[in-house]
Amino acid sequence: GLNALLEDGVMQLPQRIRDALLRLHETTIIIVADNTMGRGGDENYVRQKMDHSFLSRFSEVHVGYDADLEKGRFGDDMPWLEACWKLRTDAAASGIREPVCPRKMALGWALRRADGDKWTIERCLDRVTAGWDAQSREQCGIVAH
Repeated sequence: GLNALLEDGVMQLPQRIRDALLRLHETTIIIVADNTMGRGGDENYVRQKMDHSFLSRFSEVHVGYDADLEKGRFGDDMPWLEACWKLRTDAAASGIREPVCPRKMALGWALRRADGDKWTIERCLDRVTAGWDAQSREQCGIVAH
């Protein structure tokens, strides 16, 4: 159905009471998001692969992380933020596809705020990367605590 809507601007919706034909307005813009770029799941993302006829109707736009936004959220602990940025860069350079996302950054940031003496940067990085395999952690210089 979505292919027809994207291709022809119309789609049948039999559950609609009055008019079963949905027509796109001329100014409609459809935006979709996907962690796998439509190529299906891998060890990080469990998704179904999308067929080429569907994917050909879209342009890919890769969106990275926003350093200014992260600085606004975690900038009161610049050593932690810089350690996360380094981990992200090191992981990418090593071909490691583990996310170093704001959600992970927030975990270490909260631990450091609760007890910065106990929760050193190294211990927090250990916690943030706990789900990574040993080789990936070693490649990024993470030492288990």
